[in-house]
Amino acid sequence: MVERIRFARLFHRLWICCFMCLFTPLVCYSAPPTVVSVTPADETAGISVNTSITMQFDREMDTATIEIELESSFGEDISGTMRFASTVYPNDTAIFTPNQALDTSLGFHVRVEDAQDTSGNVLLGHGNAFETVFFTEGAPGDTSRPKVISTYPFDGQKGWDWNRILIVMDKPLDPSTVNPSTLSLTGPGDTGYSIEYNSEMIQLIAIRADNTLTPDSSYTVTMTTGLTDAQGHSLSSNYAFTFNTGEMDTTPPFVDQTKPENNATNHGVFHEVSVYFSENMDHSTITSSRIIVHDETAGENQDIYMDDVSCDGSRTHVNLVPANQYNTWTIGHTYRVTIDSAISDAAGNAMGGDYTFHFTVADFGNEAPDIFLHDIIGITRSDGTTAIALDVECDDNNTVVVQDLTQSGKQWNLTSDGDDEYTYETPDGFDEGLQPGYHNILVKATNNSNGLSRNLNWQLYVFNASPTLIAPANGTTVTKSTPTLRFSTAGINDAAFYMATLYDVSADKAVFTTALFETGQTGYTLTIPKSRALETETHYAWQVRGCDNHYWHMGEARSGIYGFVTPDSFRFSIIAPILGLLLDDE
Repeated sequence: MVERIRFARLFHRLWICCFMCLFTPLVCYSAPPTVVSVTPADETAGISVNTSITMQFDREMDTATIEIELESSFGEDISGTMRFASTVYPNDTAIFTPNQALDTSLGFHVRVEDAQDTSGNVLLGHGNAFETVFFTEGAPGDTSRPKVISTYPFDGQKGWDWNRILIVMDKPLDPSTVNPSTLSLTGPGDTGYSIEYNSEMIQLIAIRADNTLTPDSSYTVTMTTGLTDAQGHSLSSNYAFTFNTGEMDTTPPFVDQTKPENNATNHGVFHEVSVYFSENMDHSTITSSRIIVHDETAGENQDIYMDDVSCDGSRTHVNLVPANQYNTWTIGHTYRVTIDSAISDAAGNAMGGDYTFHFTVADFGNEAPDIFLHDIIGITRSDGTTAIALDVECDDNNTVVVQDLTQSGKQWNLTSDGDDEYTYETPDGFDEGLQPGYHNILVKATNNSNGLSRNLNWQLYVFNASPTLIAPANGTTVTKSTPTLRFSTAGINDAAFYMATLYDVSADKAVFTTALFETGQTGYTLTIPKSRALETETHYAWQVRGCDNHYWHMGEARSGIYGFVTPDSFRFSIIAPILGLLLDDE
């Protein structure tokens, strides 16, 4: 009943190339289209649950290429209808109306990708999506105050291996109140910082230090009552936690691999170039001025678009394409890519030396496959068996094989869905027999027409155990609309955080999910917030997943799935308080 949830990456960067039209709508554009305005505006709170999404572009658009995707912070795709209007130019405005009212007290993600104008120019000049978020109004009568669920580092923690401090809230905040006046970082040295607020899956505040914090030093994060939810309900009181940085990371990062590999002669005209680093990097140091692409054949630098800089939990990668109308490399040309030594990791360690590689662009039909890795995850089930989930994007007409280089005899042939997606997921009941720990993985795609191949190395992680659910016990009836979930870590090694998710079985959707960062405890409790209060006479299910990294993970330890029901409203209001005292299951 519960489907695997993909945890979307928590942070996005957009590079928008602005273009001002000085001519009539009939002009043939060569610059990429942009978004003039969007309603609801990005990072606005208190939006009506009956809202529509309106997006105006800077020119006439090809309506057949425009799709507005709307997704809740729980990963639920919201269906709806599209229509188009003419604001300044013909068909320059797209309007998406959901088929039903949106859930209250929730974040929603708006995404438009690959939209084109009538001249065929792609939105933002590349496959980067235009994305915004907004937050809906609270439920009628909900006067609950926002609370902190978990922090990384936790209060009193010694040792910190990242340049971000994470805070998980129990309900959406008003983004306008999430700023340096309501959140402060204090301690020795230069404590300048920036703040990001994101609603994908969980209500997450990220504080990123501008400079490397002082080793073996104590720092304090303070949140004030100026932080409010969409209805203006503030924290009940100031909240603070203190941590010690410990020794901190002093190992310089390096370029782990590139796509294509150095001196490759079979790179595709339309294929991205990717650079993979050895660890999580400081994204602010990865800029177009520090990654130089030089066309050696033409004797000039190539302007580039930098795609999303992404992390997989142990390393960062960045994608590059030419900044021209069709984002194409020139056939027969050789390019040199130079990665500047000033690029640094999340702890502030610079690479220490430039990195350079070359590639040559092949003619059509003579290129090696392109590979994008979506998910490569090791899974430990509640019964002790192991499984994997593999998801790779690759051109059609390829053979994609994944080989385990750590444990001999483990290899998986991925299946194409006919839409550039190749997947493998361990069948229910089958045990892959994977040993605990990190596994080095080789992904190999081979073009079935010309026999050329491309490889990428990755990792997956296999946990030694899985969380054990305690309460509410399976098959019970809860006595409150905001029950407390309890689980044991069951001796898990190397968990960075636990994702707890509650599902409405009848509606087949998640109704609450959050993260609890590892604090060394043997068990954890989590109370469903009032903003996500349960419905009466409803069947719910819940599950906990341990993850191996506090950003993008490569391993999951999955608990079993427990189900419980809520009684009718009469029993809720009269009997529940008595049962709660007797059973003490909340």
